[in-house]
Amino acid sequence: MTEKADTLQHIRIDSTDMSEPQMLALFQGFMPPEFSVSALPTTGRQRKALSGGGETWVLDSLSASIDYNINCRLQHRCTDEMAKIARLRVITTGSVHGVVEGETISLRPGDVMVEASNISFLLDLEDFGCQVIGVSVALLGHDLVTDLTHHKIPADAPEAVMIAASMAAFFGGLKSADGEQAEHMGQLLAAILKRQLEMLQKERQHEADRTRGQQMRMLRYIEENLADHALSITDLTEQFPLSRAVIYRMFEEYGGVSHYVSRRRLFRALSYLVFDSFERPIGEIAQAVGFANKAHFSSSFKKQFGVSPSQARDDFSFDRANALEPSQKPKESGLLLRELLNRSQNI
Repeated sequence: MTEKADTLQHIRIDSTDMSEPQMLALFQGFMPPEFSVSALPTTGRQRKALSGGGETWVLDSLSASIDYNINCRLQHRCTDEMAKIARLRVITTGSVHGVVEGETISLRPGDVMVEASNISFLLDLEDFGCQVIGVSVALLGHDLVTDLTHHKIPADAPEAVMIAASMAAFFGGLKSADGEQAEHMGQLLAAILKRQLEMLQKERQHEADRTRGQQMRMLRYIEENLADHALSITDLTEQFPLSRAVIYRMFEEYGGVSHYVSRRRLFRALSYLVFDSFERPIGEIAQAVGFANKAHFSSSFKKQFGVSPSQARDDFSFDRANALEPSQKPKESGLLLRELLNRSQNI
């Protein structure tokens, strides 16, 4: 490894022949103190946990680097004190493939990757013959990175074009800049990147609000169509201008579309059984909430609540005024079902 320091604190790195402990120590040296970097077990073919080479500039306003041939498997963790730092990377040549927080990513020239240093994440990247330029910039507050754990901006997006052009101009100017000029350039670039992150956050918030509105309309549609046994994600894609992938993500918090629809059907059936349709045959209730047959409904109901539909009805035993009969003590399972029914209003 060779190092060259000057007024810009310019460091040239060549880690190709370094041992894994040396590489870990080197990478740790360029991370904020809030970070810890550790190698994780590699899978598949044997390879180094870290390898690569490049150049790094450390300025007061930001740090910047050019990395080559990245091949790493890292786990970044931060302390309770958030670092409030965002890192933006632009792929200039080649490509990057890997996994960040369990999500597969693929970056091509011009793509921008935004990573927030205030959230722990797993980084597993492999690329060969590529070049990545990156900038770490301190933010005025952690709000900017709260929703930006990691975010890919495609090359054809206006934000990506602006970020890539600004960073390219910055690195081009560093070649002939002295220390004072470099600091001024760094401050200007930091201001530009912060502004881009602010705009990105507002856009994502607007998108989240719009998505939430679509989600509420879908939930209402599901409630109004529970009796349709064919109700599914396919039906939702036909009714709403959203892709299957977007709808899947919108229902992740509920365990998926099918799981959500099934639970709503069962809780609707529970309401019918003990409140609205006490004398109604169970088979009719099954049909009314979208089950094709009584047997499927009964097995699903018991799996969800631990008792059969008929037992649930008996355990509640409400009179016409929906009050417990004075002579009858409610069973424990009946009280549990009532609590579940009350909670279901928030599902």
